[in-house]
Amino acid sequence: MDFLNKGSETNKTELAYWAQKYAKQNGADNTSIVISKNRSINVDYRDDKIDQLKESTQNSLWIEIYAGGRYSSHSTNDLRKESLEKFITNAIAMTKFLGEDPFQSLPDPALYQGRPTADLQLYDANYSKMTAEERVSRAKELHDLIKGRDPRLISITSGFSDSHYENTHLKSNGFEGNYENSSFSWGASVSLRGEDDKKPEGWKY
Repeated sequence: MDFLNKGSETNKTELAYWAQKYAKQNGADNTSIVISKNRSINVDYRDDKIDQLKESTQNSLWIEIYAGGRYSSHSTNDLRKESLEKFITNAIAMTKFLGEDPFQSLPDPALYQGRPTADLQLYDANYSKMTAEERVSRAKELHDLIKGRDPRLISITSGFSDSHYENTHLKSNGFEGNYENSSFSWGASVSLRGEDDKKPEGWKY
């Protein structure tokens, strides 16, 4: 079962704790685990019509393993438990082939204390309210602002994109944290009729 399909912070945390426990049961002394989900949407508007509308969602698990004085890091996009069991077991087995490194360790847990709790406002609460129609409208708006401004214009491509990223970070010596942000970008590229049949291009985002 892929826990992140349900989309809640609780499920990411539950999966991180499960992975931590499984790793320790199978030979890891300590672990650092990050489970993340990233959704991105991109709209391209070219020469008076939609050229591309693309959406992608990616889930991933990153694990750092400390075992017998050895260290390794591994990542996977397959978050089904049956797949993670094999992934973690193999990762621990490979770690044991590495040379010892006495300087690789988790941070002192004392450093986790007194962390700031202020909201840095990295996530726009209105992100989830944005519709496909609004995204297309924003891309078209920029296209229309450029259209007709210069007789040398050959082609205009404008774009609007946004993303939503969230992760849960868990260390086996006491750290637990969550991070979430959103981002938006707006831009365009144009090609012009230049001298001697040249077609210079430019862009701005």
